[in-house]
Amino acid sequence: MKKIKRKSSYYIAYSAAMTGIFMIILFIFWKNGKSFVRDGDGLRQHYITLEYWGKYLRQIIKELLIHHRLRIPTWDLHIGFGSDIVTTLHYYVIGDPLNLCAAFVPVRYTEYLYDFLCFFRYYLAGITFSWYCFYNKNEKIPVLLGSLIYVYSQWMIVTGLDHPYFINPCIYLPLIMLGADKIFDGKKPWTYIGALTLAGVSNFYFFYMLGIFTVIYAVFRYFTKFKGFRLKEFTPVFGRFFVYTVLSLMISGVILFPMLKTMFTNSRMTAERYMPILYSKRFYQMLLASLIGRNNKTRFSYIGVASICVIALIVLFMQGKKYLSLKLGVILLTVMVCFPIFGRIMNGFSYTTNRWTWAVPMLLAYIFVKMYPEFFHLSVKNKLLIVAIILIYAAFLIFNPTVNQNNNVAAGLLLLLLVLTFIGGYQLLTKNRWYLAAFSMCFIVLSVGSNIWFYYAENGRDRFKDQSVISTYVNKGRAYPKCHTNVEKTLKSLEDSSLVRFDQKYMGMISNTSCLNDLNGGKYQFSIAPEDLGNFFDEIYMSNFMDQAVYNLNGRSWLLKLFSVKYYVSKEGIAPYHFSKEKEITGRKDRYIYTDENSLPLVYTYDSYIPVTQYERMNPVERQEAMLQGCVLEENDAKGMNPEKLKLHVNKLDYEIKDMQNMTWENGVIEAGKNAKCVLTFNGKKNCETYVTFSNLKYRGINEKYRTILEQKDITTGQIEIYYAHNGETEEQKLQLLSSKNNFGSGRSNYGANLLYNEDALNEITLEFTVPGKYKIDNIDIYTQAMDGITELSQERSEDSPKDLKVDGGNITCSINLKEDKEIVFSIPYSNGWTLYVDGKKQEANKANRMFLGARISKGQHQIELKYFSPGMKAGCTASVLGLLVVLILFSSPYIRQHCRSVWK
Repeated sequence: MKKIKRKSSYYIAYSAAMTGIFMIILFIFWKNGKSFVRDGDGLRQHYITLEYWGKYLRQIIKELLIHHRLRIPTWDLHIGFGSDIVTTLHYYVIGDPLNLCAAFVPVRYTEYLYDFLCFFRYYLAGITFSWYCFYNKNEKIPVLLGSLIYVYSQWMIVTGLDHPYFINPCIYLPLIMLGADKIFDGKKPWTYIGALTLAGVSNFYFFYMLGIFTVIYAVFRYFTKFKGFRLKEFTPVFGRFFVYTVLSLMISGVILFPMLKTMFTNSRMTAERYMPILYSKRFYQMLLASLIGRNNKTRFSYIGVASICVIALIVLFMQGKKYLSLKLGVILLTVMVCFPIFGRIMNGFSYTTNRWTWAVPMLLAYIFVKMYPEFFHLSVKNKLLIVAIILIYAAFLIFNPTVNQNNNVAAGLLLLLLVLTFIGGYQLLTKNRWYLAAFSMCFIVLSVGSNIWFYYAENGRDRFKDQSVISTYVNKGRAYPKCHTNVEKTLKSLEDSSLVRFDQKYMGMISNTSCLNDLNGGKYQFSIAPEDLGNFFDEIYMSNFMDQAVYNLNGRSWLLKLFSVKYYVSKEGIAPYHFSKEKEITGRKDRYIYTDENSLPLVYTYDSYIPVTQYERMNPVERQEAMLQGCVLEENDAKGMNPEKLKLHVNKLDYEIKDMQNMTWENGVIEAGKNAKCVLTFNGKKNCETYVTFSNLKYRGINEKYRTILEQKDITTGQIEIYYAHNGETEEQKLQLLSSKNNFGSGRSNYGANLLYNEDALNEITLEFTVPGKYKIDNIDIYTQAMDGITELSQERSEDSPKDLKVDGGNITCSINLKEDKEIVFSIPYSNGWTLYVDGKKQEANKANRMFLGARISKGQHQIELKYFSPGMKAGCTASVLGLLVVLILFSSPYIRQHCRSVWK
């Protein structure tokens, strides 16, 4: 009972202290009337997925309770153009047990659950850190103080409310390390297996990083425990870790296997990217400052622990040969954060980023815990050395013009006050353990409180111009209304809205809201996109600059047909060809829904094909028209079909370059100065869509601020603005060019813009290069595309379409009556997760029109059924079941347990 009381007193103290500091954050948000939902990724990804997850779970429970069947859909037509639920949402909500709470919270109150879970993740990170410290026989006072340092590091402050699920690795890492320690001590492996499994199912991205840190920690602990390498001791230890790790991977296979399969084909992870040898001079200065001060936004290098950790670090390196593993840990993480190669390795060999730096505050917090007892035994020489080092560091924070922003100046002044008070009152502070505890707590609160205050009040100004960070959060109570606007409500009221798509322009709609409103809209932005979508958009020179972010279909009339778009939402007068005004959006002045009565349904048919080789020889504008005439297929999938005799209505126009300002254009290189622009004039055509395309467009600019040490130039993000006339008004489109240094790029270099359908000829456009630098390009081309035959072709494609199409999650059914053998195309992204049944018999599906799901169907009346199961999930389910059985057998049988122990020994 005494032991329980001692433990409970610690957790009461921790809860009070942790909550007390969190009140600083609460006060800032309350004072500004804000929720914890960040406008941007916080709203359109993290909040939306939590609301979706709650709705999804309730549907499963409803099916189980009412219809007595366990039905777990793995595909949803309402996510983008149709997406795998598991691989799309895993990064955000699936696998994290805390998010199961969403099943019990009505959608209107998801915002409040979101807010609570942000706080609760902070709380749990400190709890697991405490468990790890206590297992390693640390005292309660330094553990309490260290847990507060850990919980309120800059990683937690910056990402905790911006990307809430980025806190999860901070919860799991101490648990995994605790489990590893127990294995080294010959104890039961439940903690290790459970923590590793939980990390595996929660978020594959951070699980990869956790795996690397687990290996590093195990190596450090081995040499700390055994004082060298001896095969006799290494073999059983390695065997235990190997078996328990494999079991954890097997148990988490139900989620892990589908994610592995997806990640290896994801364009964002596989695109070739530039990696410098070193970072910029500014980066290293900001990194040094970010140890206790302002967060280093470059490369996501967030550290920012309480200033008292500086004293702990200095004291650590005064300890002679003691604490060697902690010293080596500091050196290793310092090297890792300083060299770009480690940022690339930790990010799965993709783009270079330090999203692993959540591990640094844990090491620094634990160093404080270990050094706290050493604070009582400092010699005069050591105290003088501490003062000297801190004076230099504080002067760097306060007077260096590169880093002396308000946050860093405040951190430097606090550090000076800390060391002067600590050294000046050393005899008194070390006389009683409560004096030093109160002193440390005071400066921890001041330090982290200062970081919190300055981050939300000021640190956002250089990123958000005149906006502070707190102003970028959604007003309290507004997250749900922002995702369920009158636009979605009006569209949902349309009778066939669940089986057709809509597109939009000039609406400012939030990405991903369609999945919350049971609508089919292509405005999509998640970390992972369907496999072929990016390649398809690159082939037709779509204007979106990220594969994982699709804002609209650029108003391209031929493309809208192929994607089964029936409704178009835009301002008055801005609608594609043959769309007529349907109704005004309630509460949105001059915003209307337009309807295409000849739109294609989700399933349409072809009796002819276009060989891929022929398709590849076309220009990007011809390609989208050709796909409405014949289905683009590989030769093996087109056997028995006749090639289509194409009649294309695309004209390439000659143009002249006029009125160049602040720019030169020679030999395929545009050198743009400030406010650079030019006018392209041409003889346009009436009743056409006009396109301007950019082939192999790459940008290189000079950015002294972030230029790397060994480089003369820095590749940054360029932008071109296109101005043109439409119905007497000047319209604008923007092209953003993401270079190989941009974390969000996917290797795209081909772009195009549809300048809308015009009855009158469009004869000139203005190109403005809004970011100075060099724009290297192969070609800028201008095309017109007439609408001749688009209505007749639409009717031809839909003449055999089914009338009884039903889409129920990952189950699609319809009946079709064909007069001859045809290729049927479902306007959903192709995936080998689909299984096709024709009249109850399994049949092979194929990839049609470069990204859609297709199949050859013989003539006659047929019943078609498509069933979806996430690729890799069957193997994952099998592995999970086997892993659980092995764990059950191994650890339920005393005989097997005893035998295993003897083998390990």
